Amino acid sequence: MQIEVDDNGECTLTVNAFMPESEAWGFITASHCTSEFGGAYGEAAYKNTEGYGKVIGWEILDMELFPTGTQTCPSSAGRLGCRYTDAAFFVYQSNSYPDSMTIARTTTWPNNWTINPSYPRFTVSGASTEFPYEGLDVHKIGRSTGRTTGEVTDTCEDLEVEHIVTLCSYTADYTDAGGDSGAPVFTWDGSSGAVELVGIHWGGNGSEGHFSPWVFVILEIDGELQEELVIAY
Repeated sequence: MQIEVDDNGECTLTVNAFMPESEAWGFITASHCTSEFGGAYGEAAYKNTEGYGKVIGWEILDMELFPTGTQTCPSSAGRLGCRYTDAAFFVYQSNSYPDSMTIARTTTWPNNWTINPSYPRFTVSGASTEFPYEGLDVHKIGRSTGRTTGEVTDTCEDLEVEHIVTLCSYTADYTDAGGDSGAPVFTWDGSSGAVELVGIHWGGNGSEGHFSPWVFVILEIDGELQEELVIAY
């Protein structure tokens, strides 16, 4: 699903989640899709694009950047800070949103933007708490390039974009483009309708994409071990 956060450009909704502590349904997307990477400022998210009557939720959980020279954030002039994930949690305006256990299932290349008419949904069977390994086949579904696939080529690299370092990111050789940020990254056996989440896509160069592993999303979404965050599968 394409979303837009307060006129900051189009991004992709990752997956729905439930916060038992506040009894709130919500969703996850990339933190940089908001006006400021890191920090929850209650920004509104819109279905498709910003517009009257399109608000679907508000940002409530988004860990602040930790300063350079602290923890494992390397010191360098001009750097603004570090995060282990590029992820934020939004609470839904309504608790009645359907398809909480699914991801849109598209056809394969060259029509990978088209919803598969026979099998329109993948079912999320689980979320991995292990780190991806080099050579792992992964899939990504984003609003710009649709479903693209590739192998993990680099593991646990510190990558700097616009003076912010995303620590221990992973790279795979799947196609990506602007607007895919927030897309779910998952593994699939190629035959069943079930998938397992392994990460959240946050950037790339067109021929390869970068993603944060899901284990860090769970650990960092609220700036601490957020054991109460339940992915909706």
